Amino acid sequence: MSKTRLSLAPFARRIAIRATSHKRALATQQRALLTQIADAVQRSPGAACRALLAGPPGSGKSIAAQVLARELQRPLYRVDPASVVSKYIGETEKNLNALFASAKTINAILFFDEADALFAKRTEVRDSHDRYSKAQISHVLNAVNHYNGLVLAAAREKRNLDTAFTRRLQHVMEFT
Repeated sequence: MSKTRLSLAPFARRIAIRATSHKRALATQQRALLTQIADAVQRSPGAACRALLAGPPGSGKSIAAQVLARELQRPLYRVDPASVVSKYIGETEKNLNALFASAKTINAILFFDEADALFAKRTEVRDSHDRYSKAQISHVLNAVNHYNGLVLAAAREKRNLDTAFTRRLQHVMEFT
């Protein structure tokens, strides 16, 4: 097992892309947007690209991520927010740095499933826990912003996400 795999393993799991792309399962508008995203990534290799896949569970967000990975011929990793976020000060930042550095070396697509957990709207600061939580979210946003690769975030509703995150999105795909 390679060193890169070992450093991605605690935070993300590689998604096996099936032989068939399941592209037919997606609506025409969704297929067109996936093509647009793939074209943008291929036109500017090494440039950052961030997209949101928003919709209820079972609506095709994971299928869309797999279709995109297949078209781009890149590894797709589902990031586990529970393994990235730590209650210990400084650990979340360290985990994120390791995740993004490892992903960069293999040109991986990072798929933040259940992105609501990491990119939720920030609330008013009432105590030190809120202050630390805000700092963590800021670090997550910064890490995503500086990753020169494709980041996909899947969430139930865009309106539940932090506006600082949604401003950074180049593409939003709605699922019903």
